[in-house]
Amino acid sequence: MVKKLFLLLLVMQLVVRVFAQMSDEQVINLLQNAQEKGMRQQEMLLMLSQKGVTQDQLLRIKEKYGQNPSENVTTNAVGNRMRQSENNANPKNP
Repeated sequence: MVKKLFLLLLVMQLVVRVFAQMSDEQVINLLQNAQEKGMRQQEMLLMLSQKGVTQDQLLRIKEKYGQNPSENVTTNAVGNRMRQSENNANPKNP
C-alpha cells in the first residue's frame, strides 16, 4: 500500500513538472524583459530556474532563435551559469 502511494505521488510530481514547463516563447519574453530592466545574469538564472526552465531548454532556444545577438548573449550567459550551477550541485565522482 505504501509503495503504491509513493509511486502515485512520484507520477503526480512528474506530471506537474511536465505541464509546468514554460514555452520557449515565454522564456524568450522573460529574458527580453529582464534585459530591459537591467537584471544581472545571476538574477536571470535564479528567476528562470525558479520557473522550471532547464539548461536543455535554454540550449534549444539558443539553437533555434540564437540568431539575434542580444538574445544570443543572454542565452549563452544564462546557459553557462546553469551548467556551472548544475556541476556544482552534482559533482562527478572520479
